[in-house]
Amino acid sequence: MKHASEGKRIAHIKISNLTNGTHRYEFECDASDFADEWIDTERFSAPIFITAALTKAMTEIVVELSVSTTASLQCDRCLAPISKRLSGDYRILFLQSAEAANGSDDDDDVRVLSKNETHIDLTPDVRETLILAVPMKNVCQDAACAENDAPIKREFSQTHSKAFESEWQRKLAEISKKFKN
Repeated sequence: MKHASEGKRIAHIKISNLTNGTHRYEFECDASDFADEWIDTERFSAPIFITAALTKAMTEIVVELSVSTTASLQCDRCLAPISKRLSGDYRILFLQSAEAANGSDDDDDVRVLSKNETHIDLTPDVRETLILAVPMKNVCQDAACAENDAPIKREFSQTHSKAFESEWQRKLAEISKKFKN
């Protein structure tokens, strides 16, 4: 599996000579720039927009990353193609001090930079933010898709006065009676 580090550097920012204060950077890329199977050009065919706000104070740099795009997805109910606007945010603290090396190595949101670092590469963070922005459930707003729920509702709201269409409905009615009594 290819990872973003094998693709090009998408959000690469020079931090040497960065003055204290807030600095904004904007990037635009395509899915093919990642060279990653999780970010394919079929799903992410629209441009990907990245905004990074770096706030530097002495030996700390706080990066507030925002990623947005429009993805081509499939409805989980009817498999119709849908287009959905995705956006995600991520915040990272970079420390540029020797004492910070003794901090927690388990925290992905805090990273240690050596005093000699001249750039930070946010490409892996952009990748993860984009992947996490994809919803787990995708449902279209099409009226026909909502009709797909109708057979399920009919099956579970079967009244006792109607004749049973299947063995499943008969068994369901028997179970329903047991819980009502």
